[in-house]
Amino acid sequence: MLQSIPGSLSPQHLRTLLERTRDRPDDVVREARDLLPAARASGNRAALVGVLTALGSGLLRAGAHDEARTTLDEALLTASGDLESEAVVLIQRLALFLLLGESSTITEDAERLATSVGALTYSRYQSMALRLLAATKHRSGHFDDALSLLERARQIALRHEDRNELCIIAVNSSSLLAESGDNPRALTCLHEALAYADTPQAMTTIQTQYACLYTALGQFERAISVIDDYLDERSLEYLLERDKNMLLDRADSLAGLGRRDDAINLILRYGLHLDSGLRISGSARDTLGTLYGLQGRTAEARELLLSGLECFRRAEMRHATLHALLNLAELELPHDPQLSLHYTQLYDQQVNGLPPERLQVRALRLRSQAHAALGDYQTAYELGEQYHVIQEPLNRRQEQQRIEVALAELEHEHTQALARIQRDALRDARAEVAELHAHLETRVAQRTHELQTANEELRAFARSVSHYLRTPMQLILGHATMLGLLPPEQQARSTDVIVESTERMAEVLDGLLAYATRDAVPLEVADVNLTDTVQSAWDDQVSAGTSVSLEVGTLPTVRGDSAALRVVFGNLLHNAVKFTGAQHCPQVQVMARPVPGGTEIEVRDNGVGFDPRDSTRLFGAFTRLPTVTRFEGLGLGLADVWRIVIAHGGHVRAEGRPGVGASFFVTLPLGGEASASSPESAQTPA
Repeated sequence: MLQSIPGSLSPQHLRTLLERTRDRPDDVVREARDLLPAARASGNRAALVGVLTALGSGLLRAGAHDEARTTLDEALLTASGDLESEAVVLIQRLALFLLLGESSTITEDAERLATSVGALTYSRYQSMALRLLAATKHRSGHFDDALSLLERARQIALRHEDRNELCIIAVNSSSLLAESGDNPRALTCLHEALAYADTPQAMTTIQTQYACLYTALGQFERAISVIDDYLDERSLEYLLERDKNMLLDRADSLAGLGRRDDAINLILRYGLHLDSGLRISGSARDTLGTLYGLQGRTAEARELLLSGLECFRRAEMRHATLHALLNLAELELPHDPQLSLHYTQLYDQQVNGLPPERLQVRALRLRSQAHAALGDYQTAYELGEQYHVIQEPLNRRQEQQRIEVALAELEHEHTQALARIQRDALRDARAEVAELHAHLETRVAQRTHELQTANEELRAFARSVSHYLRTPMQLILGHATMLGLLPPEQQARSTDVIVESTERMAEVLDGLLAYATRDAVPLEVADVNLTDTVQSAWDDQVSAGTSVSLEVGTLPTVRGDSAALRVVFGNLLHNAVKFTGAQHCPQVQVMARPVPGGTEIEVRDNGVGFDPRDSTRLFGAFTRLPTVTRFEGLGLGLADVWRIVIAHGGHVRAEGRPGVGASFFVTLPLGGEASASSPESAQTPA
């Protein structure tokens, strides 16, 4: 019956059949199975190779990997001696092995394909072959060679205006650049892919890479949003490779958000660590092992990480192998520093050329910590110095990349918006363009201000650390140097100075750490007795012999995190006491009054006060006004107050006059029955 179908075994029809495997693999498998008897009976070797190749490709994309492998082996054997037919089969075989992460014949297949690319007459097959050869270079860590091959494929696709290939090449380039750490160029490549995408399949491919890139950038909420949009369109009764990749990225993003149990349950639910493909199973085991290690399940973590490492080794996935070795070193560090050091040495042996800097600095840090744990402090110090030499410029480049990524996203939004406007009615185009530019200028100005603020905070952080740590460090160094030269009666004094300076450094570091990690700790919202909180904060901050009196009015129950609010009022009361101590009758008052949507608590003192023009500066990190520089402090207390109150959905402001005193006003949502009408968003940090 099938032999009566005109052209069913023609080269053009079989080529079209092969290309349909991208979108409808199940249909291709059914048709190819029907065509196979006729192809065998025809005696036409090219037709038989074409049907077998289409069938193998369809089985591959449908998930029947073992049957796909057997079918493609037969196709390659049948094509023996015909370079072009061999190359077409090798393209599908490489796709299969790269998809699964298997390496039994991948090197041989890549070498054979490299020598037969020139025999391919169809442009799309030429670019496909170069893409797959780039993927094999990528696997082995040869990023420059891979990029060069992708550029050759791109030039072929450009000459033939093959939008589908141009889209895939741009996505592959994005993946490669992201793994090598060049996130701005990776994002630019994805934007280029969007310009070429004109099929649902292409959009799905781009969607997958966006999720991967957002995960790499630490934008976990955005990554999960993209992934969930994709998963909502899938039943997941049967997992395709792309589904598994998306699920792995979702697990990594959940872990990045601190939702470790959710990440673990996701991997276990879909059995990703048991997948038949080495790449998927290795990645899932590596992620699962890392999460178990963070939960203290060391034995299970060790077993998973070792099995994941073995998957990567078998698949010859060099970059993933390096990651896995460092994950093992991290796991073993607190338990067996010698074993941890052993894994970093294995890492060195696996490195071929210069690894990405983020891996290099991590390896140096782990080796330094392992040597320190083993008592080899000199080596630990030397490795630590090497670590800092690389880490500091890396941090600067990452900050620059963050700015470039933000600008690239704005530029892309600008381009996309212009494209939408061009498709709209011409009569509205001019007004919409003007509105768009104004919006973009506002966003650019806002983003620039945010980045400048972040940079200024980093600079202030560096200045503060230098200022507050230099003096005690110099005291420690000076007294430690002279300690052996001083008479016994003076040695005790030098020892006291060293201890006092060390305690001061610890206090500074504790303050900096508390401020830096404030946003990472989620609020535990409940009703809070404000009177008890203020009294407890006062007891913590004020010594028994203070002359400052405290007057507390009637305070309501509020909705918030008890520990965080104790920090808020502890800082406010500490400041009030510090700046009123020299007054004749020092006094601090705490009172409350109702305001729309909550309550406003005032902490008032009769201390040195401040210039009202400085009221908005008070809450900046590391900010200290000239009028109060004679008082000790880091300039972080009010910045911490601001962060916590804003996270509660409240507001904080200050009023003051020099020599008269200062008042700080904190607005918070009411607790108890009054909180029932409060929006949920006001109870959790933004």
